[in-house]
Parts: sequence; C-alpha cells; structure tokens
Amino acid sequence: MSTMPVFEQFQMASKIENHLSTVADILLGLACLAETIGAEQARVVQRLSWIASQECEAIREINRALFQLAHPNRQHFEKEGWPT
Repeated sequence: MSTMPVFEQFQMASKIENHLSTVADILLGLACLAETIGAEQARVVQRLSWIASQECEAIREINRALFQLAHPNRQHFEKEGWPT
C-alpha cells in the first residue's frame, strides 16, 4: 500500500491526462499520414494507430477511476454526482 498522500496521488492522476492527450494526437497524426502512403503500408499504420488508440482509451478509463479515488472532494462528488 502506498504511503503517498492522497493529494499527491490526485495530482499524479491529473498529470496523466495531458500525456494521454499528446499520445492521442500523435496517433491521429499517424492515421492521417497513412492516407498519403501506399495501400499496404497505410493499412499497417492505420491498424497500429487504431490498436494504440484503444490502449490509450483503456488507460484513460483507469486514470479516470484513479482520479476519482484520489480526488480531495471525493465524498462530496460521490454524494452529489461527478461533473461531466
């Protein structure tokens, strides 16, 4: 079990989102680039981009859960509902 204070855990979970957004942008760029190359290579690049994007979304879901678990106002939001 971690001895890191909850607020530090919350801050770490918050920082992950920026990195995930950057990776998602890179993958979108690769998918766009794939449209400019030969068909066989394009399929490979698009497939890899799609797989990596799915993995990013899975990480994002885990991060959302960590964000909520470590949120300093967790009790309030669990009672009132999380903002969308």
